[in-house]
Amino acid sequence: SLYTWGQYTSNFKFEDFFFSDNLIEHGSNFFLYEQVLSSIEFNNLTFKNSILIDNAWIIALYASSASLRMTSMSFENMNLSLSSDILNIANPANDFIMSDFSSKNLTFYQNSHFLQLRRSSGYGTMNNISFMDLHVTGSYLVSVIGSSGDLLFNDLSFSNIEMKTEYKIEDVDCCDFLPDNRQEQLKYKYYCPICLRYFNFILQSQCCNNYLCLLCRSEEH
Repeated sequence: SLYTWGQYTSNFKFEDFFFSDNLIEHGSNFFLYEQVLSSIEFNNLTFKNSILIDNAWIIALYASSASLRMTSMSFENMNLSLSSDILNIANPANDFIMSDFSSKNLTFYQNSHFLQLRRSSGYGTMNNISFMDLHVTGSYLVSVIGSSGDLLFNDLSFSNIEMKTEYKIEDVDCCDFLPDNRQEQLKYKYYCPICLRYFNFILQSQCCNNYLCLLCRSEEH
């Protein structure tokens, strides 16, 4: 990892960092924090033309009660694959805020994420986040697993998004309620927890095997 801290009580603040043309792979990170008890703040960081492969992360925060603030961060021409994340946050006990993020030409493959949040008990807020020229295959932008805290999104914008699946949107059929007929039940056997409808085809996350229908993914429902 480029920067690593563990079991610290001092405050951290990073400003005006620029990273370009990097290859991060095999469990490496730009920033790794473990069991930090103080506040962590990032402001005006830029990442460009970088590749992350095989459990590589930009910022990783583990088992910390630190408050996390990230503002004015930019990501451009980034390629992530094999369970790599831009932000990987696990077991945070305090609040975190992300504001004024911009991204252009990001590609996510094979269970990679913009944000992966696990077992959070804090309150998270994402404000003014924009995605342009986004490519997602076998991955999700945001993955939340086993968390009891809230995650609030404000002012998210997307343009030129590509997401791949073996099913076409015109192949998808659904029912508002589970059918009484046995044959129909077998046809519409997938349940979407977002729109609460039953589908003949559905997407399944690689990380936790949860279902999401194609209509909710494309926000056409």
